[in-house]
Amino acid sequence: AKAALYQTWPPIDRRGDFPGSIESYELAAADVGGVVLPVARAWLATWERDPSIVLYSDGLHASVAGWYLAALVMYARILGRTPIGLPSAIRTRSGVIMRVEPAVARILQDAAASVTVEPSAR
Repeated sequence: AKAALYQTWPPIDRRGDFPGSIESYELAAADVGGVVLPVARAWLATWERDPSIVLYSDGLHASVAGWYLAALVMYARILGRTPIGLPSAIRTRSGVIMRVEPAVARILQDAAASVTVEPSAR
């Protein structure tokens, strides 16, 4: 087993902290022989593709799109599979359906793949 570090994003008013936050998680994972779930990198990759995608819900926590992106990153990194082509809606155990517009889901899937999957496997 390996430790998996969930790389979080800084608050919206500290977006300049992304590089330091990313580096901190990568150093911590190296120190413990673990892996990084590069969610903060995926947020940046998303905004490179489409800066209008809203990933924050309240300036700190993720929106539905942000949580969907985090789930894609975990799926890809833990299972070693591409997230491209996954459904854009999921039903939670409590029966709630969480939905991301299909066009946005494709961008999020591509961003997640770009930080987790080898280029030849995308």
